[in-house]
Amino acid sequence: MQDAGLTNDNYFLVGSEEGTLYSGCRHGSKTGILESYEGHHGPVTGLDPHPGSSLFSSAPDLSHLFLTSSFDWTVKLWSARDKKPVYSFECGSDYVYDVSWSPVHPAVFATVDGTGRLDMWNLNFDTEVPAASVYVDGGSAALNCVSLTQSGQHVIVGDMAGKLWVYDLGDRRTSEPILTCIHKAVEPKATCRKL
Repeated sequence: MQDAGLTNDNYFLVGSEEGTLYSGCRHGSKTGILESYEGHHGPVTGLDPHPGSSLFSSAPDLSHLFLTSSFDWTVKLWSARDKKPVYSFECGSDYVYDVSWSPVHPAVFATVDGTGRLDMWNLNFDTEVPAASVYVDGGSAALNCVSLTQSGQHVIVGDMAGKLWVYDLGDRRTSEPILTCIHKAVEPKATCRKL
């Protein structure tokens, strides 16, 4: 099960082993479960709310969006305003264990799966396939945890054996698309495969 607050610490989202999501309220006159969202056909393994509104005042507020990952090999994009997924990313080849939004780029997120693959997605360029993928440590172990750093320049992944890797996403200040390749920052022997 996963718990993630949306825009307010009083509200929460929880993913269940049955694949259903629940939103609720911790305090006030409406405490308890408020809504349920159905869309996954397996346990929800990861849940990440969108970091919120952009630094630019003209950008839309995206804080109602959230991503989920599941044992059904999918990642789903949700809006707290709808009970069904907005979009389903279905290019997985194994259980998808975790998902993480970029804190600085509103259209970028990362996923990790049971084959040891890290995928970086950029919704501004493609929704069918990741912008880049790499098999961490040759895919020797399932990856079960992913998080982007606050700067958005690095992604940290962990595997089932307890190992951690840090990847550099490149210089984000250029006009080039979000990333050109994923580089392993800890060991220079890493292979990088651009899709």
